[in-house]
Order: sequence, then C-alpha cells, then structure tokens
Amino acid sequence: MVVRRVRGSNVGSASDTSNTPLPGRSRSILQTIPKSPSTYTESTLKRTVNHFFLNKSYKYRAPESTEYLPTGRPGEVAIYQDSLKAGLRFPLHPFLVEFFCTFNLSPGQLVPNALRMLNYYLLVCILKGLEPSIDIFRLLFEMKPLDRYDCFVVFSHRDRGVPAHDHFKIPNCPTSNSGWKSRYFFVRPADGDFPFPIDWGVPPFEDFNITPILTESEIDSLIMLRAIAPLGRSMNDVLTDDSLVSAGIGRPYDMSADKFSEDFLEELARRNSRGQRKRRRDNSSADPISSEANPAPDNQDSLSIDPSPTVLTAAQAAHTPESSRSRNPPRASADNRQSSNIRRPIEKVAEDCQAVVACLDWEVIEASKDKTPESLERSIMVEERRVLSLRHAAFRKMRDQADTIEQNGRLLEEKNNELLDSRRALSEKTGLLEEREARIAELEKLMAEHVQQSNHKVQNLEENIDRLERELVTRGESAVEEYKCTDEYMTTVGMVGVRGRDMAFRKSREWLTEHYPTMDFSGAPFMPSVDDEEDDED
Repeated sequence: MVVRRVRGSNVGSASDTSNTPLPGRSRSILQTIPKSPSTYTESTLKRTVNHFFLNKSYKYRAPESTEYLPTGRPGEVAIYQDSLKAGLRFPLHPFLVEFFCTFNLSPGQLVPNALRMLNYYLLVCILKGLEPSIDIFRLLFEMKPLDRYDCFVVFSHRDRGVPAHDHFKIPNCPTSNSGWKSRYFFVRPADGDFPFPIDWGVPPFEDFNITPILTESEIDSLIMLRAIAPLGRSMNDVLTDDSLVSAGIGRPYDMSADKFSEDFLEELARRNSRGQRKRRRDNSSADPISSEANPAPDNQDSLSIDPSPTVLTAAQAAHTPESSRSRNPPRASADNRQSSNIRRPIEKVAEDCQAVVACLDWEVIEASKDKTPESLERSIMVEERRVLSLRHAAFRKMRDQADTIEQNGRLLEEKNNELLDSRRALSEKTGLLEEREARIAELEKLMAEHVQQSNHKVQNLEENIDRLERELVTRGESAVEEYKCTDEYMTTVGMVGVRGRDMAFRKSREWLTEHYPTMDFSGAPFMPSVDDEEDDED
C-alpha cells in the first residue's frame, strides 16, 4: 500500500503539498530572525570545545555583544550548543552537505530536534548498510516553520494513511530546548571555506513537501527503514559520541586518518591512570583540571590497559626531556610535599606534561611553549580523554566485528550441516532408486520368462487342438461308417420316403448321439443325398 502511494503520486499537484504557507509568511526572512545576544563567553566556549571534542582544524569564536544571528565575520557560520547535543559535528557528513546545498539552508536554521531527526535517519542508514537518500527523508518527514519564525525549520512525521506499525520509528526527542536560540557561537574552517551555504536562505517548505517518486532501490530501503525498531528510548541515548564516531559522523570522520598505533594508545592509558593515582593520593592538593571542564571519560573501566611502558623511538626520544624518559622519575622532596598547597614543583609539572605531549602529538609541543603548566596539563588531559574515547569506540567496533564474524561462522556451520544432511538424504534416495531399478529389472526378467513359458504352453495347446480335431474327424467318419452298417440305418433310409427326410435325419442323429455322446454329428454325411435317393428309385 505504501509503495503504490509513492510510485503513483502526482508530483506537483496541489494535494501533494502538505504544508501551505500561512497568511503573513511572505515577510522577509531577516525580519523573523530573533535578535537575542549570545550567552557564550570565551571560557564557556572552551568548555564546550573540550566537552564535545570538537575538531581542532576549525576555529571557534564567541560572539561579541553587538553581534546577532545570523551575521558574523566572513566565512563563519552560527552553531548552537543544542545542535552539538543533537549530533552536529564538523566536518559534516556528505549526506548533510548535500541536504543543506539542495535546499539552500544553513545548519543554524534547523532547530535541535529537526537536526536530531536528520542525524538519526543518517545513523540508522549507516548502521543498517543503507544508502541515505534525501527523497526517502522527504517521504518520511515534512518541513514546517517554527511558530512565527519562518527562518527556522521543524520536521514532523508525514506517514498519514499508513498504519502506525509501518511508520519510521524514532526515539523520543527532548520535549523542551528552552533558551537554545541564545546559546550560539561562530565556527569557520582554518583553511578554505565550508562546502555548504553559510548565509541563511528561505526554507522551501512547499518544494520539500511535494511527494517524491522513489526508485526501486529506494523503495526497498524505505520498507527496511519502516521495519527497524528504535535504537533507543531517547535521542540523547542514541546520538552519543561513541555512536557518532563509530558510524563515521563524529570526529574523526575517518578514524584511519589519525593512524593511532597500539603502543601509542597503551602509553596514553598508562600515563592517564598513573596521573589519576597521584591525584587520589594528594587529596589536599588543588586539582588543576576542573570536573566541569574535563569530566571523566565514559566506560573507562571497561578499557583493557597494559601497565607496561612503551619504548619510544629515536625521533620521540629526541623531543622528550631526559627526566621524562626514566620509568620512575624522582619524586618531590618531603619539604615540597609538605608545602602550604602541597603541590608538586612547577618544573616537575612541566616535565610530566611535556612527556605526555611527546606521546600525543609533536605539533602540540610547539603550540604549548607559551602556555602555563596548569593550562598545558588541562589541555593534555582533555586530549587524553579524547584519545581514550576514540580507543573505546575502536574497541567496541572491533568487538562488534568479532561478534559478526562469530555469528557468520555459526551460520556457515549450520549451512554446512544442512548441506551434509541434504547430501545424506540424497544418497539414501539414490540407494532406494538403485534398489528399485534392480527390482524392476528382475521383474522384467521374470515377466519375459513367464511370457516365454506361456508361448510354449500356447504352442503345445494349439498342437493338441490340431491333433484332437484330426482325431475327431477320423472318429466321426468311422462312426458314420459304422452307423451305415446297422439295421437302424436301413430303417431310417426306408423312412425317408414314408415320413420325410427331416425325421430320418433326427433319427440318425439320436442314434449317433446315444452311442457317441462326446462327438458332434451335425454336419456328418450319414444320410444319402437326394440324388442318391433318385438313383435308388431307378
């Protein structure tokens, strides 16, 4: 029923437009953009960049007090904090770039829940191995304006006329995103320009809501999408950093681009765990990294950490201080440990931080020369958390692949067992068929012998019949001759002229039948012919 509606739709008809512009919506789009200042500052922006592991190849800037949506500096685009919660990550996935270019929209024009629906559709397509299609998304959702704001886009289900169990099922979106329009900042790439529109355009509500015509492959994908259960109860549980990274939507888009080695990741895990143990022992020391700026990585206990150190290469050793190369660096003196703030010496902090930086990225060393030890350690710990999160996502992906391989192995074994059973059944049927053919050949042989014996019997019977017929004729002639010599015959002949010929015949037959009851004398020449009677009268 759904496929017929899609294939048989009349594109461009008035009935296909499910959302008609309301009166007064022909105003300029700039008149509907809210003029509210941003609540972001440089400090809150840094926390956001670290919390969401935003790509360092982009530049982020907090708006000034005189800057409003959507204007910014050349090449910049406005992004909301709630859009990051909805799964927006740079660089954008090619499907998202195609979507914004097709409808001449900027990412800031999609409300957070609309962006959640778009990212969830993309995530489901990637996880299920389907090709994301704009026409399929248009068939599943319709585009509407946000209340009195024509500049913002909202998506809602458009599966009218389709049973509820056949709808494209999505998790629950947040019911309230209060204040999201004032939580924005500006982003631009470090090199080049964005591949999508950065200026806000007029949302094409009517063109988007025209029912598209799908291809055969898109129809198959649509049927599969409507049969998939939701990936979670809420969008916040589904659109996580791990799921986005594992699907290639979040940073990095291609995990092979970073080329993290196992030794590199193990060294990071070992150093991070050592730093945490030191901070737990030093309870009275002030933590240079606030929990708000750098929360603990998720599912860290599930990671497999090898405490053994990693041997640095010659190039790494050249950039690593001498004090950081030793496995057990010298501890601070007792006087330093008993200082007022019970802090490690600043020089020791710098050495430890630079040792970790040597394992992370050589470019960070050059960028960290002008930073204070506290800010340097904070940025390094954030980078450690990012790498551990990526490692956890990679391990989850490897585990899923191993589970898939194991499942495929079980399926292959079941198929092999079914094939062996089929071959065994075929062998049994072949044996029964051969046995049946042998029995048929034996029956044919017996039938041939029986036919041959029957032919012999028939031949013998025919010979016996011929012999009996000859004997019968001989005995019949002898009986007639014997009858002609009797007085009865003479009496009968004498009766011919007196009582008639018929009576003579009957009399002769009675005599012969009485004396020879097994013989037939109906045609025997035992009576004289008429000519003989005339000759006798002469």
